Amino acid sequence: MKRINVFMGNYGSGKTEISLNIAKKIRKKGGEVLLIDMDIVNPYFRSSEHTKTLEELGIEVISPTFANTGVDLPTLSPRVYSVLSTKKHVVMDCGGDPAGAKAMGFLARDMDKIRDEIDVFFVINTCRPLQETTEATIQMMDSIEHTSKLKITKLILNSNVADDTTLQDLINGLDIAERISEVKKLDIEYICGTKGILDEFKSEKPEYTEKLLYLDIHMRPDWMI
Repeated sequence: MKRINVFMGNYGSGKTEISLNIAKKIRKKGGEVLLIDMDIVNPYFRSSEHTKTLEELGIEVISPTFANTGVDLPTLSPRVYSVLSTKKHVVMDCGGDPAGAKAMGFLARDMDKIRDEIDVFFVINTCRPLQETTEATIQMMDSIEHTSKLKITKLILNSNVADDTTLQDLINGLDIAERISEVKKLDIEYICGTKGILDEFKSEKPEYTEKLLYLDIHMRPDWMI
């Protein structure tokens, strides 16, 4: 992975869960990590909800001003500009859909100066609205690129419906992701899921073994269990 990793995707794609897992993965390997929560739109399922746990692991967290305080209109912290100077590995969890990605537009000009250090991942969940087809997903990608002023460089497949996910959900998602990969000329970097589903998937599609990213689930609140 590059030093700066930006995760984008439609609401419900799982980009926040993936951001948390990637941050922990880098830290486990000994890297210093800065996680930046860029979601100033969605008041729920923010990566910064786990600030205490992350900081106990040695992961620095920057969150929107007033995030998780009950204030309806959080704003970007000036500290997000530390992404331009820090030597740490950076994980940026961006708001879902074009409206959520708008915050990235404020950083785009400065980030363009260090573009060789940046990967921008688009998370595909074909089980969610606006991503059920190749065409709809590409339209969403194009809108997010336009709003964020950043070019997507890699794809992540995360087709799931939480505990109801089946192997077929992931296989169907792979079919769409492969077509998007071909159209957009972008590699599928990771295929995500929990252990049970990915173990099944590996038996069915062993050629993708090296791309599997096993996820620990953090973002499911008690009322959803």
